[in-house]
Amino acid sequence: MKTHLRPSIIETPTRLSDWACIDQHYPLFLNHMDNDQPNNPLHAVTLEMILNRLVETLGWVEMSRRVNVNCFKNDPNIKSSLNFLRKTPWARKKVEELYLETLKKERS
Repeated sequence: MKTHLRPSIIETPTRLSDWACIDQHYPLFLNHMDNDQPNNPLHAVTLEMILNRLVETLGWVEMSRRVNVNCFKNDPNIKSSLNFLRKTPWARKKVEELYLETLKKERS
């Protein structure tokens, strides 16, 4: 015997109450999402956004002087830098610190 599901059950829920039926914590997630990290300046900023901003503000030469990594010195580009920084936590941390430093200088 085949059972047929109503299309409304198969479709993605569009109302919050529909999501609540699927996951009882979903409304709590929505409330928490906006206030997740209000004091973190890196919240919702991707590594690519950080690199683009630093290249625009400082340029590759100054970045390589401040963060001594080859991907900023030899034929620098965003793609290779992203690959390296995603695999190298200490370098990523230095780049994030440099970004925060430049943000601080711009705001003052």
